[in-house]
Amino acid sequence: MALRNADLPEQALTRFQRLAEELDDPWRRNQARLATADLKRQLGQNRQALADEESILDELDPDSWQARQVLDRIEDALLKAGQTDDLLQLLNQRLERSGYQAEIVQRIVRLLRLRNRSAEALQLLEQQLTAAPQDRSLRLLLIDEYTRSGRNADAVEQYRSLESAGLLRPADREAWGRLLLS
Repeated sequence: MALRNADLPEQALTRFQRLAEELDDPWRRNQARLATADLKRQLGQNRQALADEESILDELDPDSWQARQVLDRIEDALLKAGQTDDLLQLLNQRLERSGYQAEIVQRIVRLLRLRNRSAEALQLLEQQLTAAPQDRSLRLLLIDEYTRSGRNADAVEQYRSLESAGLLRPADREAWGRLLLS
């Protein structure tokens, strides 16, 4: 990794690309490919770096920690570059391809909130819950979005759905009670 930090990123890029091709272990190969993407960013090749990261992401189990790590890297790079719309587009494309991924939905909702697009976040959550009605995390996100928009009765109804599905935890019950008292 010493070459990676040297003043010769082009040489490091070539070596990491070669290393990624030669490695048999998928995890190490992906680490070399991610290092290659980092170097491409240093060289101003942002689109190529993003394409490399997306390629890695396509090969990973979408529910794995590695996929979340690559998504974090992509999100971080695009947000630092001020490309929130590009990030939203990329996440929406991944969601369309996969059909449903809680991690992607959560990221999209968070970005929509940052952009003050709560109505779109609500619509997405409601739509995704029809595809995955037993997903507790999505239902909790929907509850949070309902309470943010002042739709407490709808939030209470979602707590009831959690309870009837056997997904309600003690902390949820407490939050539900606080909501009822507000």
